Amino acid sequence: MAVAGPEARLFHDFLVAGLATADGGTRRTPPKGGLQTEKLVPKMLYHLHSHLDASAIVEFCFPDVDDSASPSESFTFTLTNDDSTRTFGFCRRLVQESSLPICLCVLSRRPWFSLFMHMLDILQLNYDLARFVPAFVTAAYEAPLPPAGSPSASIRIDPLVRGESFYGTFRLTPPQEDRPTGVHFGPLLEALGVANVLRVLAALMTEQHVIFVGARWGHVSGCAHAATVLLYPLQWQHIFIPVLPQSKLSYAGAPMPYVLGVLSRHLPALQAEPLDQVLFVDVTS
Repeated sequence: MAVAGPEARLFHDFLVAGLATADGGTRRTPPKGGLQTEKLVPKMLYHLHSHLDASAIVEFCFPDVDDSASPSESFTFTLTNDDSTRTFGFCRRLVQESSLPICLCVLSRRPWFSLFMHMLDILQLNYDLARFVPAFVTAAYEAPLPPAGSPSASIRIDPLVRGESFYGTFRLTPPQEDRPTGVHFGPLLEALGVANVLRVLAALMTEQHVIFVGARWGHVSGCAHAATVLLYPLQWQHIFIPVLPQSKLSYAGAPMPYVLGVLSRHLPALQAEPLDQVLFVDVTS
């Protein structure tokens, strides 16, 4: 039997990241006195393809470690590959009452926002890192995609434990086309209004420096994605980092056009960088 290539897969990698103390020790409960009393760093907890280097991905899962006490949320980051194509990181950060947060992350070149958020819903509802996560992720990775254009076709996922069906069957429905799907324009319009959205669109069309600023990663990255999708059928060909980790704020000094997303509390540090003619887009809701 021929082995399907990466382009035939729904996604090409999946990982679960958590937080650890700076000396490498892991914690299952917050440090006494709050999360800020000890230095915390991102740590890999599970990786589908352990032979691949995902150290940079782990940093994007926790772009701001000081944000670790915030509510659970979903966000999407973007990586640019050597061939100028993009890989999307669909993330679900889970903050639980008695433990440090974890982040589930699916990596795919397919801009299918709704499908991957549904996949993260399933993983969150059934979260069990020892059994369900490996079984479900492996089954989803190996599941064949339906032929392109098949009406109402779905991807069947049967997680197995020791070769036996244990959790039942799950289904994911892919879109009928490869264009970005499931991107919501409502938050962008509500935050800016029509006139300012058109101003942002004009800045993108003229390839300017654009930085989206907001209080939550999910809101910032969602608005940045929505703005670039407004260009369709054109595409933003330059730097696109809708979730810019705190450690990489210097990227805002790049001379080439870009679209970045940052948190409001990072603005003082960001404005200390050598910025040149930047359009700041405040999407704080």
